[in-house]
Amino acid sequence: MRNILLAGVALVGFSAVLTEARADGMAAPLPNITAAPGKTDGAAPGSVSVNIGLQELTAIMAEGGTNAKGDATRTVPQLFNWFHIFPSAEYVNPAGIHFAISAEIRNNNSGVGAGAGGNTLYLHQVSASVSSATFGKVAVGSPNGALDDLGVGTGDDFGNGLFYSWYGPPNAPPFAMADSYDGDTPRQKIVYETPDFGGFKGGISYQPNDVSLDHSTGLTNGGNNAVERNRIEVAVQFNKTFGNVGIKADIGGAFASAEHAAGLPTMQNVSYFNAGLVGTISGIELEGSISSGKFNAGPTNVMSPGSPSPAGSKNSTVYIAGIGYNMGPIGIGAVYYGMSYDDAEGAGNYAPGAKTDTVSGEGLGASYVVGPGVTLQFDAYTYTTKVPAPGKNTNGSIVALASQFAF
Repeated sequence: MRNILLAGVALVGFSAVLTEARADGMAAPLPNITAAPGKTDGAAPGSVSVNIGLQELTAIMAEGGTNAKGDATRTVPQLFNWFHIFPSAEYVNPAGIHFAISAEIRNNNSGVGAGAGGNTLYLHQVSASVSSATFGKVAVGSPNGALDDLGVGTGDDFGNGLFYSWYGPPNAPPFAMADSYDGDTPRQKIVYETPDFGGFKGGISYQPNDVSLDHSTGLTNGGNNAVERNRIEVAVQFNKTFGNVGIKADIGGAFASAEHAAGLPTMQNVSYFNAGLVGTISGIELEGSISSGKFNAGPTNVMSPGSPSPAGSKNSTVYIAGIGYNMGPIGIGAVYYGMSYDDAEGAGNYAPGAKTDTVSGEGLGASYVVGPGVTLQFDAYTYTTKVPAPGKNTNGSIVALASQFAF
């Protein structure tokens, strides 16, 4: 007889000092997170579990700087509300093999005017998987890719690093993070991850086209020169605790061919590497991550982070570093990020290979865990964009207070 279990799933929130570390057993003292969004928590053999996670984040934000003027200026103060649902279900057969479905449902952006979409929900991501401690995990649908799952050292791993996606900074690097909260929508793919071997885990993902969740049989190869085909991501992660010292690291890369559409500028293939490192000891965390190679990193990029860039473009490089400290329910930390990319994929003032644009900034975060699933948080960050053309440089800052309920 199968038992149906109903359990809440808490969101990996701003106050997490090391989200992935908790999930994988690495030292992290803050106790507010119980599971990752959509995570299937492992029913007993021969049974089924159903998890429903709910998350609501409300924030008040103020922004200043040179980037937006006139009608483009965001109102001050501005209220934000995000609502996410994380349903998942899992069956474990008597042999210990897990069969699972997980999804993420989000509310749309509202824009301006009543009924502009903010009250509607959409399916952001869904995947089905088969896994066991013996052969690892295979997932299909629109799961995160190998770099998304195994990459470490990014802003989302530390403190309040999620401010990049929550508050939508105009010029913050979307590719400085390595998960589904970096502003892109996961594409259809198949992913394989190995079981853990003495702290090591590997992964590979294959994405045939640049299409999110879809069941159309009429997908074509024409019409857009900025999309990618046959994207492959590979990554290896090391995760080990030595006494009260935790070490987590990754190295990997992504490779894809660029589609060439008639009458449009030629794009170059994607090829870049990623490396990250996280260390924790006695509540202190140090971390960093870097991605560099042929990929589109410009803040005006309308495709996924890491998509093809114009042919002849210089390499793009994105990096981030952070330090933080936990004191029971209180977490504080700071990050510094930077990126450089060809002007042809950014401001667009020069031909590919001629000039480089840069973005850099600092972030400060603090959080207080009121109780399980309830967090108060503060975020502040700056950004500066430098473009090699008169009058094109911009800068700005954002400050926000928020509350988050996640159950």
